[in-house]
Amino acid sequence: MAMAERMCIVTRAVKPPEELVRFVLSPSDDVTPDLKRKLPGRGVWVSASKECIEIAARKGHFARGFKHPASCRDDLPDLVSRLLYKEATSLISLCNRAGLITAGFEKVKAQLAKGSVAAVLIASDAGEDGKNKVAFKARGSGGQVKLLTIFDREDLSLALGRTNVVHAAVRNGDLADHLVRAAERFESYNG
Repeated sequence: MAMAERMCIVTRAVKPPEELVRFVLSPSDDVTPDLKRKLPGRGVWVSASKECIEIAARKGHFARGFKHPASCRDDLPDLVSRLLYKEATSLISLCNRAGLITAGFEKVKAQLAKGSVAAVLIASDAGEDGKNKVAFKARGSGGQVKLLTIFDREDLSLALGRTNVVHAAVRNGDLADHLVRAAERFESYNG
């Protein structure tokens, strides 16, 4: 069953929850992001963009939305960005444990040739030549493969438990779909 649409407290736009970030008040009246939408208490919703969250914090939208005094951290937009990034890297680890990830330039090319790849992870600090070769191969394999370039080499290596990971292919599956959505949400948030 789909969740009802919610209204952004900044733009007043009605959107599905996937396009918003939910916030709740902590017992000490601090505004707390609730990315999984499971924390108890009254929640307010803000469009999932750094700019909207900055406006909400600066102009007192949270206090109005909660109908209660609320204090915001100075780095609330950056905190949400870090949490979204952490969520995406955690999903890489889950995909790896589920056996959905193949790492290494040649192995990624071979996996793309076989098909059934949902996404290709390319380190943001990879060389342009390698990026272009893998991106070209991914685009030529049916067009449904997502290219995710938001993770750097260190974070990919850490998430996969290997050293110097630059390219990785994620095979189709529900976890792969969750990973793609989380990465796209992070990219969209940071504009």
